[in-house]
Amino acid sequence: MFVKDLSVPLNLRKAETLEKRISQNHPILLELRTFIKNLRSGYNGERKMHYYLGQIPHKRFYIFHDLRLPYGEGYFQIDALLLSPSGILMIDGKNNSGKLIIEKNQMIQEFMDKRIVYDNPIAQASAITYY
Repeated sequence: MFVKDLSVPLNLRKAETLEKRISQNHPILLELRTFIKNLRSGYNGERKMHYYLGQIPHKRFYIFHDLRLPYGEGYFQIDALLLSPSGILMIDGKNNSGKLIIEKNQMIQEFMDKRIVYDNPIAQASAITYY
């Protein structure tokens, strides 16, 4: 059962509204469009994940989308949290195109003659401290 359902992120809605109102020759427009593209890609990935989460038996699981929880002095975000009588599962979805290479300390994305290096998502997830 979806306790907290998926919705369009507020920062995506704000950015898209700003894009409609901003002058077409404004110096920040290109950066804003890149920001919107990245937010939209993340949201589309979460929508795909939502479809598959909908296939899970509703009577056995509680599903929470897009949680923002306090952690130390800041916050962390969980794409989806599955809660069941036997455990808790945190899901962090990625929506990357092209070829992905995961190495010890990094993830490399090769797409359309571009090469982008990210922190290794497995190492990132392993760095979480549990209380």
